[in-house]
Amino acid sequence: MKSFISIIFAAGIGFLGAKELPPVPELKLPTCRVAPVIDGRLDDPAWKTAAVIPELVQNNTKFPNMHPTRILAACDAENLYVAFICNEPDLENLARKKAAAEYDGPVWMDDCVEVYLGNAENPEVFSQYVVNWAGGRYDGIVFPGRVGKPMRFHDLQWKSAVSRNKNEWIVEFAIPFYNADIKPSAKSFRINFFREKYHSPGEMLAWSRTYERIFAIPSRFGIMHKTAEADDLPGITSVKWPDSILGPSAEAVVSLHSPEAWAGELIAAYAVGDTPPIEFFNRKISLGKNENVTAKCPLARNPEVDKAAFLIGFRKDEKTFWRKHRTLELLDNFKMEKSPSIVAAGEKSVAAAVFRDASTGGCLDWKILDAAGKVLRKQRLAPRARLFFTLPTDELSPGNYRLIVETPSGRAERPFTVISGW
Repeated sequence: MKSFISIIFAAGIGFLGAKELPPVPELKLPTCRVAPVIDGRLDDPAWKTAAVIPELVQNNTKFPNMHPTRILAACDAENLYVAFICNEPDLENLARKKAAAEYDGPVWMDDCVEVYLGNAENPEVFSQYVVNWAGGRYDGIVFPGRVGKPMRFHDLQWKSAVSRNKNEWIVEFAIPFYNADIKPSAKSFRINFFREKYHSPGEMLAWSRTYERIFAIPSRFGIMHKTAEADDLPGITSVKWPDSILGPSAEAVVSLHSPEAWAGELIAAYAVGDTPPIEFFNRKISLGKNENVTAKCPLARNPEVDKAAFLIGFRKDEKTFWRKHRTLELLDNFKMEKSPSIVAAGEKSVAAAVFRDASTGGCLDWKILDAAGKVLRKQRLAPRARLFFTLPTDELSPGNYRLIVETPSGRAERPFTVISGW
């Protein structure tokens, strides 16, 4: 650490004297229905209902906090979501500094934020996550007797993103609870938050003060309690995705674990932006305590959008809790490239279809209907990447018709008119 920080620490050492340390802070953690997108922006609905830590405090001094730092926190059954909003009036000069950006590099040597996460049963073993203002990341697991020497023999699975606005920089985290061996049934866990500000004037800020020069003191970690609504929901242990989501048989295999007995509905839906989820799968489930179950969920294609979040939800007593699991490409596998609009009587016409993936199975069926909806002509064809097919419009009398083309992964309807010869 830099020398001026050491001076600040030294000035504050022992300011409590022999007094007993105050209790650690505690906070109730709301459940988010849809997980936030980790992109450094705070425009997701999850942040609007998140728990708020309005300000971090000086970790080991009497001095007031010079740079406000606010924290938002939420969770679902699998992940903890945290956002730091760090005030920085000299952001322009901070951005000129060279900062460690490599993974597991010395990112703590720059202005950064840290999260320490441990379970309530064995808080002496905990995980550490550091992100600096430039997006550099570091993680590790700390075992008893190894404070300051976290194990880095494997990379933990977590996400982070950084953004910079006027006079502030923001960090978002998504940290799986299993990194700290926090089970889905756990009602609470231990955690602490820190901000290290080296850019002048420097300070070390904390949620729960350690009153020491080091942060890694698990007895001083604060306590977060999961809200009751999330406690008894089944946890999603894995989602197995098909190689392609375009075919009629494409499905995701969802594995669930229920910490408590639970009965309700398993739901799948797509969501685009802040619009309400579009449900396409619903199944009643009943799980016993500590029961594991696997459910197959068809991936119905949404023809209205190119991309959508795939959500898995649990519904009980008219309450639904959503969990985002993946953003899917939902572009139509099938597109009509060419179709007739006006045809001269006595002439044949040509239509063309394009498939993104012609190997997904199924066939292309076309049919021509008259104005009354009666099927006049039809044919079934095997799909190809680009498929041309001839329509027997020379057999039709002048009038209005419809061409309907159907495939397992898409449908098109095109009106056309047959007119008297030129």
